[in-house]
Amino acid sequence: MSYFDNDYLDVPSYEFLQRYPKVYAGTNIHLDGEVAKIISEDGKRYEIVLWVIQSFTEYFANKYPLDEAGYYMMNFPEEYEPYLAQMQGAYITVTGDLGDTWFVEGDHIELFGRYIEMSSTQIDGISYTMPHIEANSVYFWTDYQYSDSERFDVKTVTKVAEAVFGSDVEVREPVYGQDMEGYGVSSQMV
Repeated sequence: MSYFDNDYLDVPSYEFLQRYPKVYAGTNIHLDGEVAKIISEDGKRYEIVLWVIQSFTEYFANKYPLDEAGYYMMNFPEEYEPYLAQMQGAYITVTGDLGDTWFVEGDHIELFGRYIEMSSTQIDGISYTMPHIEANSVYFWTDYQYSDSERFDVKTVTKVAEAVFGSDVEVREPVYGQDMEGYGVSSQMV
């Protein structure tokens, strides 16, 4: 079951996806990016163009020690601009099953998916050839945290729970103090 599949290769460089399509074909990969264009969303499936970049916060958190990243974000935000310029043209197409949350251009997402192939896509009447990824799960980012994880939406949790425990399963929101304790827990309870 894909729910339990956590073997994903972090992609060190967008160039690798373009230069070595035979190496990546069929590989589960993990990367981040910003939704540059929505090609289609029909209520069941979607196709988007993803700009493979790190978010502002993620860029600084990866470049500096965590205890210093905030300082550099606040005092040197202009460091992010050359990185964005360097990443111009780093686009992939992503397809997948549409969950409860739809995409909006500009969303920053974390993607777990399978590299399919290099393929041509029509965007505004122009054909582009770029890597194609079939999404397994997508996490939407806010400026500081994840939100709306499609991987753990109610339908997926229910399906997995029924496969493991049978059809007599109730899925509900957790009750703080009864089902969990701590900060920031936002998963479904079985």
